[in-house]
Amino acid sequence: MEPLSITTDTSIVLDKQTNPSLYYAVAPVINNKTGVRSYGYDYTLQGVSCYIRTFLGELVNSSSELDLELGTNYNVKAITWEKLTLSGYIPLQTVNSIQGLNFSYTDNALTHGLNIYRVKIELVNGTIIYSETTTVVLCQ
Repeated sequence: MEPLSITTDTSIVLDKQTNPSLYYAVAPVINNKTGVRSYGYDYTLQGVSCYIRTFLGELVNSSSELDLELGTNYNVKAITWEKLTLSGYIPLQTVNSIQGLNFSYTDNALTHGLNIYRVKIELVNGTIIYSETTTVVLCQ
């Protein structure tokens, strides 16, 4: 490994044409001294966790409170809240103005038993990323 860039930001976008390596690591620089470097990871094996930090559902009274925290909104075009029905996943709401990293949705139309949700993230290039599911149980 060799130094590539120093930035004060917590993220960086590297062009594949000029940076063909699959392995990258990070290290802090404090007072011109390099700290402990992270492990070197193949970024192509990282899954969707860079986009989805957390996706949680909680029963509040008789509603599902869904909370999504993104790791980044870079190139995110839209976020769609989806619910699993007998016909498959149906869209509940789409957010087209992606500002910030935290999003929430309230589903007031719960069914008795399991209510299963996921988030669909559409990137500017057309790529679709799905979150893991979260389940809210209504037992009344």
